[in-house]
Amino acid sequence: FSNMLDGFAYRRIIVDESGKPVDYVYLEINDAFEKMTGQKRASVIGKRGTQFLSEDDKDLSHWIEVFGRVALTGEPVQLEDYSKVLNKWYYVSLYSSKKGYFATILEDITERKKFEDALRKSEEEYRSLFTNMIDGFAYCKMVFDENNKSIDFVYLQINDSFERIIG
Repeated sequence: FSNMLDGFAYRRIIVDESGKPVDYVYLEINDAFEKMTGQKRASVIGKRGTQFLSEDDKDLSHWIEVFGRVALTGEPVQLEDYSKVLNKWYYVSLYSSKKGYFATILEDITERKKFEDALRKSEEEYRSLFTNMIDGFAYCKMVFDENNKSIDFVYLQINDSFERIIG
């Protein structure tokens, strides 16, 4: 528990008189959870979650609804979420082993998300450049025989200008 790389929090859901989830109480967190969220064990154990979450971080009622659904139905949930306050992306796994209680496992995926965003932007720039070129352009793959002699090629991509020029 203490040596996990992922953040772990164990909590109990709080419901109103109609059974609707309205808050939760921290029962335990590990060191990785402290590092990932900045929430210190001594400050959160036994306290309500709404005392520590900012309205700017995420729609709090949405999180309480998700936490409540997991705690009350036992149905696990996995999702990716961005924290504005912490400026981090997390992969979140939620599960319940006892009705009314739920565990959260956090994996910091910020670097992966930055890489994915950079890759998406690069692909968009490439696609824009490729599509809007005035000159015809074809990206081809060579075909070789058993003696490693080139014998043909296969078009992998062509732009609109190439299509217009060649017909």
